Amino acid sequence: MIEMESLTPKATTTDAEIAADRAAMTENAAELRLEAYASARYAGASISDALDESIAEENDLDAWLGRGWPGVFVVKPTLLVNPPRAMARLAKAGASVVFSSALETAIGFRQGLHWAFAWPGEARAVGFGVGSLFAGSAGAVPPLVPFWRWADVERMNPEEAWNALR
Repeated sequence: MIEMESLTPKATTTDAEIAADRAAMTENAAELRLEAYASARYAGASISDALDESIAEENDLDAWLGRGWPGVFVVKPTLLVNPPRAMARLAKAGASVVFSSALETAIGFRQGLHWAFAWPGEARAVGFGVGSLFAGSAGAVPPLVPFWRWADVERMNPEEAWNALR
């Protein structure tokens, strides 16, 4: 059993110490989450859990794939350093993936939806509810609707999205 005190960050002074603390906190949080998931399953609960805000960088993906995470991965493509590599690794692992936005620009919004539509795995709902923040820049993002089609994304005007940033 992991103690909660191990999740409390220490005062640090160097980048290396900060990185080491973040890695330790990620490791401990992962262990707690997997422990809770296993306990619930053991108790007979039929649950589905998702890793939202848990994959912010490549190391996070390594940690969860390495542990054989059985739940859903919530992926915010615009936060990933190398989306093609991350998508390939998730696909190879047979991961269940939901795509989500991360308050990016209209250009990032479109790119994120591109990754969602290109996903070779199971098609799931997407979490791209930030389009209304770009209201007034018609054509920059599709209107908020219950579902999108790739044709809606293709109609997004990249030049207008770029100009909306000014």
